[in-house]
Amino acid sequence: ASARSEAMDWMPAISHLYGQILVGCFFVFAQMLLNKPQLSWRLLIPMLILLTSLIFASHRRTGYVLLAGGLLVWTVLNKDKLFGKYRRWFLGAVAMAVVVALSSPVLQERMLLVVSEIQQFQAQTPQERTAMPTSVGIRLQYYLTVWDLISQSNPWVGVGSISFPELF
Repeated sequence: ASARSEAMDWMPAISHLYGQILVGCFFVFAQMLLNKPQLSWRLLIPMLILLTSLIFASHRRTGYVLLAGGLLVWTVLNKDKLFGKYRRWFLGAVAMAVVVALSSPVLQERMLLVVSEIQQFQAQTPQERTAMPTSVGIRLQYYLTVWDLISQSNPWVGVGSISFPELF
């Protein structure tokens, strides 16, 4: 039983990577569909299931960001096919995906939380931000701190480990 529990220790990571796994599989299928259109329904059905699961069941915002960013990159990489032969299908699929995404209560809830946490972050002082951290607030604080670190350091040698605690 001990060996089994040790082997299962990695399982919590799966739930954390749920959105990333769905998006990765979605784009693998999308590329297969673009290259082998004769597989259409055998690829479209799993793609729709993955997309529906991401939009209506996943509470991981990273999956939403990856889907949007991945769609942009995938579109640029395949622009000749997507805006040539498959233009109507592509634009129709994107429009349908946007409408479905906007109708998702899960996605709406998660995006409203992002907006709320950004507004909360902007209204707080740096001391208040550390006392009441939020998921988005922590990330924004990282970005601000890194920006300060970069702007105050020497571009060739950096800050160095000795003066880092004094500056930050």
